[in-house]
Amino acid sequence: MNRVAPPVLAGLLLLAARVPGLWAQEARFGPMRSDRGTESRSADLLHVGIELTLDERAKTFAGRVANRLASLRPDLRELWLDVAGVEIEAVALDGLEASYRIDGERLWVNLPRALSLGEEAELAVRYHGASPERGLYFIQPDADDPDLGWEIWSQGQGENNRCWIPTWDYPTDRATYSAAFTVRDGLTVVSNGAFLRKEPAAEGWSTWHFALDFPFPTYLISICAGDYERYADDFRGIPVEYYVQRGVGEETARRSFGKTPDMLAFFSDATGILYPYPKYSQVAVQRFVVGGMENISATTQTDLTLHDEREHLDQSSDGLVAHELAHQWWGDYLTCRTWRHLWLNEGFATYFEALYTEHDQGRDTFLLEMLDNQRQAIRGDRPGRTLPLVESFFSRQEDGDGSNQVYVKGSSVLHMIRAQLGDELWWRAIHHYGTKHAGELVDTNDFEVAIEEATGINLHWLFEEFVYLPGHPELEIAERWDADAKETVLSVRQTQDRSGMVPVFRYPVPIELAWDGEKALHTVWIEKAEQEVRLPAPTAPRMVRFDKGSTLLKTVKFPRSATALAYQAVHDDDVVGRFLAVEELAGAGDAALARATLLDVLASGDHPRVRAEAAERVAAVADVSVVPGLLAGLADSEPRVRRVCASALGGIADALGERRGDVVAALAETVRRELSYDTQEAAIDALGALGGDAAAAALREAAGYESPGDRLAAAAQRARVRLGDGGVLYEILALAEHSDTAAERERGLGLLGTVEPLLAAADRRERVIGVLLAAAREGPDGGRRAAIGSLGRLRATEARELLQEIAATGGDGGGRRAWRSIPGAARRALRQIDPPARPESGPGEGPGAGRLAALDEIAKTLAALEAEVEALRARLRERRPGGAGGD
Repeated sequence: MNRVAPPVLAGLLLLAARVPGLWAQEARFGPMRSDRGTESRSADLLHVGIELTLDERAKTFAGRVANRLASLRPDLRELWLDVAGVEIEAVALDGLEASYRIDGERLWVNLPRALSLGEEAELAVRYHGASPERGLYFIQPDADDPDLGWEIWSQGQGENNRCWIPTWDYPTDRATYSAAFTVRDGLTVVSNGAFLRKEPAAEGWSTWHFALDFPFPTYLISICAGDYERYADDFRGIPVEYYVQRGVGEETARRSFGKTPDMLAFFSDATGILYPYPKYSQVAVQRFVVGGMENISATTQTDLTLHDEREHLDQSSDGLVAHELAHQWWGDYLTCRTWRHLWLNEGFATYFEALYTEHDQGRDTFLLEMLDNQRQAIRGDRPGRTLPLVESFFSRQEDGDGSNQVYVKGSSVLHMIRAQLGDELWWRAIHHYGTKHAGELVDTNDFEVAIEEATGINLHWLFEEFVYLPGHPELEIAERWDADAKETVLSVRQTQDRSGMVPVFRYPVPIELAWDGEKALHTVWIEKAEQEVRLPAPTAPRMVRFDKGSTLLKTVKFPRSATALAYQAVHDDDVVGRFLAVEELAGAGDAALARATLLDVLASGDHPRVRAEAAERVAAVADVSVVPGLLAGLADSEPRVRRVCASALGGIADALGERRGDVVAALAETVRRELSYDTQEAAIDALGALGGDAAAAALREAAGYESPGDRLAAAAQRARVRLGDGGVLYEILALAEHSDTAAERERGLGLLGTVEPLLAAADRRERVIGVLLAAAREGPDGGRRAAIGSLGRLRATEARELLQEIAATGGDGGGRRAWRSIPGAARRALRQIDPPARPESGPGEGPGAGRLAALDEIAKTLAALEAEVEALRARLRERRPGGAGGD
């Protein structure tokens, strides 16, 4: 059995005393797993110097890396570096040849002479490689997208740079950097640090030199090379660069990246730490495997973040840009010591992204963004697999990775810390933490200690509950007014499943009582599994706001009357309170009051998200009286509100009565005149739901409207399928069989997965399945994936044998490529055709029924998401001028 040493046991007993009910949990004690977070280093990496020639056409790279290091042992005779998939040609220590061997992803080097403790030496590795599985990507025109540009880019996080640089590849060390990248003339290279010079190499080739004297972890080493346009700004003498593919243009580049100088000013001034590197570059690359990556001083972004003026009405790049820029402080300037503390990178970047929203768009938008983060964090706490932000001795799970919810739960924890400190002390603590640990590796204790050093406030209780322990409070609240005592009485119960070390939480909650023209705010510690809270109230309050400001990460069940919710929806000065009241109002029992209040909110000057929520919720209590309000909403100044109003009108077909014709006409006019593509698409979908000759005519007209990736035409075709328009089947078949471009053919093949309502005739089904089978067998990968996905959505048993054959051809491609693999798509389609069998017991019976039902729902959701992703890929294929696009 595992034995707990007395000092550790004493610490755990102290923890139990501070966290109520801790020992009621199931303990998961266990030894630390062996992973890179527990590896010992035999040498300190000081500098990484790269000299590499990269050929974007042959997909090859060759050269050397010089790792300058200092021995951490008194008689160091052997050490290892990380390496994967490259061919080693020679290894030398200070010019002396060294013998070596490869063992898995380690290059073991027998040093030709022993190094003494602290002695420095240069370990140089000459090597070459081609088409690595991960880490370094060569983008070329292909059958899926013949208009792609030639490009090379890297992606190091988590431990992928070893696939093109033999070095120490884990964030437990930091080193300075220099690089000389030789590429074909016509390509521009962007890398970390200062650009020093470009000089000719062999005929037709040039070498680009970079250096950064600020030590950083090697996973942040980056290269991008392509035919780029460069646009630039200046921030207090520091170049701020934007690189985009040739032909994109300055207007589009600045539409996505133009707020970067303002973000630099905000982060520098708010933290008191000036942006610390010689330049800041952002490169929008093709087919990037993530949204963005915060490579130090040289962020890589997906080119999908670039959009035209109309798309800008529906989407903004500001969040992505701010997130990756915030990492230049939180992740690059300071770096988590191991991936177990990744929330110090990702949680900080997510929260500082929201803080920029607060600076740029105001407090209300910030608070609603934080509500979204909190809700995502709560959804991430899955039953039976609720993990803490930082895995520790007493919360370990065998399959845990220590990084659960690092983005959204991490940001939610920081939001609570800020609320406990107040703004002045929050920023004082942040400044102290950042300056004390500048250029260092950090763990969660470093942050906790820095807070106390800067403010004198000990928040260990908060870290214990929300960082080191899993879960979140799940609260059930009942309210009554005690007329005799003149008190409002709240019964508060914590109902969270307390297995797996989930505690009874304690947190100071602000509770506001409101009457007409009067308010009272109280702060109460919620700290028991069940407790009664009594607050003075001369009369029954019209509104009770539990957790005013909504800083606590929690779920709440707090039944209130429609009258109370209607008052809160209009009178609460907290935007989250109004939003939550609008969400709940339609289900509170008084449909007439809910309708009237929601329509009032929709017509008000409230935040666009609150107005949009009102439009969405009014559909649940709709009668013909809501039509004028929703029609007026089609002219709202905010695209989000217009889109939701269009969708809501499509969702209340049964309530339209004699206004049906007016609604169809208004939606058709919206499709014609609307600038927002999202709103046009919502109106098209609504027309498909309403039906009739006028709607069908409008949909046929919409099929001819231009849009990126023909998204409006695709939406119109889907809507016509819903209306049973048989003619659209042959239009989609024509796209799938005879289109001139791969993108259009891929779109047609994906749309065939939606035509089930039109396949009653056997000959139609036979033809559709035949087209999909042929496309699934061979052709561009995008078309094959789309065809395979459609076979799954149609539950085409005729495809079972072919899909089994495809599924057996290989793995998923590894890591972030898995979702795009052909075998993976085939396996997902097979699960749709042959869902997992349910137990013989009736629905909901037997120990496995709930889990199987949940798996079924997950499979359906994944299938739907896959369909959306494939449609998005086709839609975005032609986003860039000239028809090129990224995945």
